[in-house]
Amino acid sequence: MIDDFFSDYKIKGMTREEIYSLLGKPENKTDKELQYYLGPEQGLVRIDSEILVIYLNKKDIVINYELKTD
Repeated sequence: MIDDFFSDYKIKGMTREEIYSLLGKPENKTDKELQYYLGPEQGLVRIDSEILVIYLNKKDIVINYELKTD
């Protein structure tokens, strides 16, 4: 599902409010990042959870993002 999201939407350059419109409010947020829990990691062995981390600049514009596991 997340792969489809990234192919449909280019989130770099979007505002915080545009991200909220697409994904809703994040589980965790700071001034510089938004974190969305995606569920168990993809693949055969699903030990960790997968988290989408979206990084913002001082003007609340997305500058980068990454998928992390915990």
